Amino acid sequence: MSRASEFLQMLSTRTLSWAVNSICHSLLVPLFLCIPMVNKTAAQDLSGSWSAELESSGGPVTFGLVLEQNADGLQAFVTNGPETIKIPQVNWDGTNLRLGFDYFRSEIEATISGESGELQGLWTRRKGDREVAKLRFKAKRNDRKSAYPEACEPWLGKYLVHFSNSSDPAIGVFRRDESSPTEPEGVVGTFLTTTGDMRYLAGGVTGDELRLACFDGTHVYLFRCRRDTAGKLAGDFWSGASSHQTWTGIRDDKVELPDGFALTKAQGDVDWGALKFPDLNGQLRSLDDPDFRGQAKLVYLFGSWCPNCHDAARFFGELQREYGERGLQVVGLAFEATGDFAVDSEQVQIYQKRHQADYPLLVAGIADKEIASRSLPFLDRVRSFPTAILVDRKGVVRNVYTGFNGPATEAAYREQAEQFRSRIEQLLSEK
Repeated sequence: MSRASEFLQMLSTRTLSWAVNSICHSLLVPLFLCIPMVNKTAAQDLSGSWSAELESSGGPVTFGLVLEQNADGLQAFVTNGPETIKIPQVNWDGTNLRLGFDYFRSEIEATISGESGELQGLWTRRKGDREVAKLRFKAKRNDRKSAYPEACEPWLGKYLVHFSNSSDPAIGVFRRDESSPTEPEGVVGTFLTTTGDMRYLAGGVTGDELRLACFDGTHVYLFRCRRDTAGKLAGDFWSGASSHQTWTGIRDDKVELPDGFALTKAQGDVDWGALKFPDLNGQLRSLDDPDFRGQAKLVYLFGSWCPNCHDAARFFGELQREYGERGLQVVGLAFEATGDFAVDSEQVQIYQKRHQADYPLLVAGIADKEIASRSLPFLDRVRSFPTAILVDRKGVVRNVYTGFNGPATEAAYREQAEQFRSRIEQLLSEK
């Protein structure tokens, strides 16, 4: 073959190859452009169990976070041992996650971080008009391994406790966590005080230290302690971003707190008509209105910012449904965070809706015990939110109960319920 023929054959081959490549390119590019770009973050399924924590000055405050995808979208729950709290506001756009606790004016905002798949962000809570608490948040998928491998048996039981910032006694109750078979050495419990309990606490033992923590949307609690050879506990308690105090505990299975019905006293006759507060629509009402007159009343002081008051709302709602037709009227007096009626009444409405409280709620003032004492001068003083006042049909104060033992206290909660029902039965039996 001549050089000219070889050159023409080579040129023909290259031309064909170029033509084929050009055709393929012209076809493939549009096809490629028609394929949607997949956002791996947006496609990520957050469903499952997460180990979450908030960064406090005493160390990580740990709690459980459960995310569930259903037809209505993503739902979220906080867990503290046996306690499960549904988070009312959940937003997930594929990149940003927001978990809102509207009844506490708090929220978690987080994003998926890098290849680790961890959630990282910030928890914020608005305490007043301008004051805001902030803590770093992170969560990783639960690996189903126990975080507390040490034996918890020596720590379990009932303790007489003294906190450094209070002269009043407290009781610590610690028991094995039976709610999670994956953490056989987990510990749950709470502290009972004269003003209420310290929520569901969950944790366990690592090394020679017991750790218990709680996050319920507003409270951020961390307890750490060690035992000496005699079994005495010495520890620290951190609350929120920076509050700290020390505490000690001595095992005492028979210890009891003062009777909640004996701490706060009522003095003299009460002019119920002079006690006037706005309802949630701003209409001024007295506690001697025709709707209240001639009935036995359970008047309780509360704040929507107070988790113990949320426990009380559920229980007092049960009492209203149980005894309302027989002549009991529950009335709630709210002492709120801001002093701005528009803001405070909105928070009380959220509180009312959350607990389906089908009884009147009035906005009585700001969240200050001295102010509450002046608002209700027949009490020697207001010691706690909540405080419950039992009044007979004639308007005579028969009992005042200070604080509230929530479900975390178990036996104390049941005993408290029996005491209230017994006293209400007595009031309703009187003509």
